[in-house]
Amino acid sequence: MPWNKTGRNLGLAAFLVTTLALIVATLSAAGSGKLTIFLPQSNFAVDIFDVGGKEYADLSSVLQGLGQVAGSLGETKYSLRFANVEAEFENGSSQARVGRNVVQLASAFVIQDRRGLVPLRSVAELLPHFIQQRVDYHEVSRRLYVGNAAAHFNVELINNGAALQFTFTSPVTPQISAEGGALRLQFLRDGITSAAENWKFESQLINSASYEETASGPQITVSAHEPLLASFANGGRVISIAAAPSSESAAAAAPAPVTSAPAQSAATPAPAPPAASPANAGQAPIENQPSAAVSPAGAQSGPLGVNVPRAHYMILLDAGHGGEERGAALSEHLAEKDVTLALARRLRIELQNRGVSSFLLRDSDSTISPDQRAIAANGVHASLYIALHAGTLGRGVRIYTSVLAPQPPAAASSFIPWETAQAGYVVSSRKLAAAILDQFNKQNADVPAELLPAPVRPLNNISSPALAIEVPPQHSVAETLGDATYQQSLATALAAAIAGVKPQLGGTP
Repeated sequence: MPWNKTGRNLGLAAFLVTTLALIVATLSAAGSGKLTIFLPQSNFAVDIFDVGGKEYADLSSVLQGLGQVAGSLGETKYSLRFANVEAEFENGSSQARVGRNVVQLASAFVIQDRRGLVPLRSVAELLPHFIQQRVDYHEVSRRLYVGNAAAHFNVELINNGAALQFTFTSPVTPQISAEGGALRLQFLRDGITSAAENWKFESQLINSASYEETASGPQITVSAHEPLLASFANGGRVISIAAAPSSESAAAAAPAPVTSAPAQSAATPAPAPPAASPANAGQAPIENQPSAAVSPAGAQSGPLGVNVPRAHYMILLDAGHGGEERGAALSEHLAEKDVTLALARRLRIELQNRGVSSFLLRDSDSTISPDQRAIAANGVHASLYIALHAGTLGRGVRIYTSVLAPQPPAAASSFIPWETAQAGYVVSSRKLAAAILDQFNKQNADVPAELLPAPVRPLNNISSPALAIEVPPQHSVAETLGDATYQQSLATALAAAIAGVKPQLGGTP
């Protein structure tokens, strides 16, 4: 029959509907999240697949994270061997044979795209038959713990109710956020569990604490009558939460500069001075600035011989990596060192446009060791040191502070170890980091940001407020980190957030 206009339109519509259905089905099968499996010493994640509105996991991928797997996939049957256990599954059947046992699945086994998929809820029932260990599955957070992999914790009031202390069975690095009198610890990477969910306290500061599991992971929320600050101790195993210091008390608590450091086996030669940029031309040499003798024994004690501006408030920007140290290979042709330098240059201009003086520790493709960066930073006496990094893992901007436990201010004549130079500044560093995070989140709702303690070098060796900022690619496309427009948008957003906390910056001596 000849096609008329209406017939052609109906045919086209049917084609589009069919094509759309295929696309949706393909995307749905491609995965709808991750199942994270925690082992006593490590963890790994596998894709979750949506099959007919139900969640499934590839059993072979799960077992491969635990050991060697041999499998045979037919049209309707799937056989595999793990260690000394043989198993057999049949497409469309809700029963499986594992060793000598018959296991009832939550729904039918599915063979799809050369994968043997089992219901997500059944993974915890199947695994003990293969690995002979107890398995604990947490459905809300999509986490599965093998054996004693889960970290536990206890909580108690200390210092006569002035602080709340959490003690964990293994080190943790939660994301920290605060709003008013609420402080939240979100454990995106750590496998923790708790039998208790709510705690009430008779304290003039802290009212309560709660534990819950969310789709992004477990989280602990502490509620108090005033703003709170978290500090870490014992290698990340202890988190103490107390009242955040006021701006006045933080400024008065500024400790003395580091005066000595532990010996090292060999001296590290100083790099060639970074090339001066036009923005730095005519500035006073660093030797004319007040200088702290901050260096590990055996290393050159002077700064890098570059010029720094004279300013009451000065931000020291340290573009990560450089020279022979390329940093992360963000893509085939894009190195982290190039992204951080370009971002640092743009950020300097944006800060200056907002009346905040800043200086680049590295303004060329030069190799500078972490110790040399710390030596230069300690000689500059900046109001705030910021190390810039770029990465493709995770989502959003990450602000890092030292994992050192806070220490009281030291007297000018006191000995301060090199490896814990930051300890006296941890409180002010975290306070500034939290303020920058708050400013950033207020102005950039579409770009998430988080605050994390992390062992990022050389933060522990800096004798002034210090933090590190890691920027992400746009839409998870690594190549966008090299895009000038995207770099400029990041620099503008970061500069606005940093300028917003200028009143909290202490002036240089």
